[in-house]
Amino acid sequence: MKKAVGLAIFVSFYAALVVLPAPMVAEKPVFTRPHLRIGHRCGQQPEATVFACQKSVQSGSIDILEMDVHVTKDGHLVVMHDSKVDRTTDGTGTIAGLTFEEIRKLDAGYRVEEAGTFPFRGKGIKVSELSEFFQVLGKERFYIEIKTEDPRAPGKLLEAIDRYKMRDRVVIASTAQAPLDEVARLAPDVARAASFGEALGWILRAKLRLSGTSEPKFNALAIPPIGAGWIFNQYLIDTAHAQGIKIHLWTINDPEQMLRWKAAGVDGLMTDKIELLSKTVRQESAAEIPGARP
Repeated sequence: MKKAVGLAIFVSFYAALVVLPAPMVAEKPVFTRPHLRIGHRCGQQPEATVFACQKSVQSGSIDILEMDVHVTKDGHLVVMHDSKVDRTTDGTGTIAGLTFEEIRKLDAGYRVEEAGTFPFRGKGIKVSELSEFFQVLGKERFYIEIKTEDPRAPGKLLEAIDRYKMRDRVVIASTAQAPLDEVARLAPDVARAASFGEALGWILRAKLRLSGTSEPKFNALAIPPIGAGWIFNQYLIDTAHAQGIKIHLWTINDPEQMLRWKAAGVDGLMTDKIELLSKTVRQESAAEIPGARP
């Protein structure tokens, strides 16, 4: 009898939680315009350079520029995907172990190969500080992931953001919780994506139909479409939207996948092939209009 009563209480409590209205997170200005086309590492080659970002912007194929930041040995905040310079430049070593002057001497286009040639070698394309991106592309919007455990990173990032008045134009991301907590403490008005732990917790609550039990502290979920149809599916997208949370998937480089997730209502697609994404979306839109041409 006691077990039955306990089970009834548990079921009643769970049912009450399930029907709670989902708390909403306020939409940030960076998301008030279309942001489907997110250029992963700027979406062009040589990746994560001012040159590549300018190419994407000038082609009209991008909505948001995505990039990662690290801190150099002497405290400069630079843009690069990896923690080492080896894969994309003619140098070797970690960003944390090199000074900005040493990194600045490297050729950021050195490793890009196209049809057996290296078209960007010796073109003067450099690794840049984040501030240079803001200075050159200050009218654009940015998705910035803190890729370092250096505790100085959040403060330096916000310093650059405020110097160029970019608070309404950035989304800050990190897989780690600590840098995002520091960003939230120093600049609660800046949009941010969920950490790995926050994303996992939110997905679990959503799957248990408990999304109304806690207020989200983030504005976006930047995740891969893991277990598509099982973990990540239409219900998850709809649940996020009910709370004002944006869904941004990475890294989507296949045209069929681009169309599939756009049709499902995903807010943003991070891609290495930003011009392909833009062309794919444009052709689909034209096909929806009788007699229209791509």
